[in-house]
Amino acid sequence: MGEHLAIRLLAATSYLGIFIVIPVVFSVNFFFINFHVKQGFILIVVWLLLLTSLLINENIGSYVVIPGTLVLSIFAIIGITNAIRGKAERLPFIGGLVDIIDN
Repeated sequence: MGEHLAIRLLAATSYLGIFIVIPVVFSVNFFFINFHVKQGFILIVVWLLLLTSLLINENIGSYVVIPGTLVLSIFAIIGITNAIRGKAERLPFIGGLVDIIDN
């Protein structure tokens, strides 16, 4: 039981920004962990794109970054919940982008 909990918690750290490094380093061919790492990586990339929009145009960027960060935070909470429950379910909108990483 403890091993399964450790894998779930390791997968959950994939959604905590820079802490994505932890499951990347310690996951050894675990589909479950890799699945969540890919989704967490996409969340980070989308968030960085949002921040870039703020750098390009502060007026428009602020209207995009705040709601975008809120939505990405909700997606991260959903991902953490799925990981802790042991589910490998795709996140809304973001989960479809996982196929791009797989190819």
